[in-house]
Amino acid sequence: DMIQATDGSWWMVHLAFRPAVDGIHFIGRETCLTPVDWKTGERPIVNGNGQSEIINTKTPPNYDAQIPQPFGTIVVTDFDKPFGFEWLYLRNPNPLNYSTTERAGYLRLKGAAASLYDLDSPTMIARRQQHFDFTAITSIDYNPKQISEEAGLTIMMDNRFHYDLFISQVNGKRVINLRYTLDALNQVMQQIPLPDGAIELMVKGDKKMYSFYYKSRNGKAVEIGKLNTRFLGTEVSGGYNGVIIGLYATGNGKPASANADFDWFKYQPE
Repeated sequence: DMIQATDGSWWMVHLAFRPAVDGIHFIGRETCLTPVDWKTGERPIVNGNGQSEIINTKTPPNYDAQIPQPFGTIVVTDFDKPFGFEWLYLRNPNPLNYSTTERAGYLRLKGAAASLYDLDSPTMIARRQQHFDFTAITSIDYNPKQISEEAGLTIMMDNRFHYDLFISQVNGKRVINLRYTLDALNQVMQQIPLPDGAIELMVKGDKKMYSFYYKSRNGKAVEIGKLNTRFLGTEVSGGYNGVIIGLYATGNGKPASANADFDWFKYQPE
């Protein structure tokens, strides 16, 4: 869209994406505002050279620099009040699988039969990755009862391309897992026994890597592994909506018998 401001200047509102490394992008398309030179009798020229730029210091008239910048501050969700507009479901959710009242102060997820690999609606809420450099942390209280059950945090482009940090059961014991799914490639690359009690799951991102951590109560954050951002990029995966950061639970083929309780979630731009 082309808009003329009160001072007579012209601006273009458009969609664009920010490449990370080697031209690959994994953050979804964003709404941008770019100045336009449009002289009488001539064609409009975007940004003086026909191209929009990632960094543009020119601002519209009446711009108030004192107004807090959107998406530039830490966002904490405590699940004891209505969700912010940043949260989304994947496809059509079953509302019976989500509760903020069964356990006060927690988001309770009841794992459906649908998994993260299915073109379906697994039990999951998510928000978009909006920054190259960020930290996302959540606290989860979860004790799976069956070997098929899992719950945790996913970094997802689509059902074929995602990285998952999750709790499951092996030989009757809780373990934390780091798994990658890259189309036909599906592999748990790390698995570590867990103590009892709630734990924190954390992912730190930059342009090149996602780093995954867990922390038990009163413990230190332990890195469990790193995975490359490029494999979730549009140029590799074919997805174009951008990566989302999700909290999920699934029974992987049948409804789960154990509930996953999330105490809070924090998204911090770096």
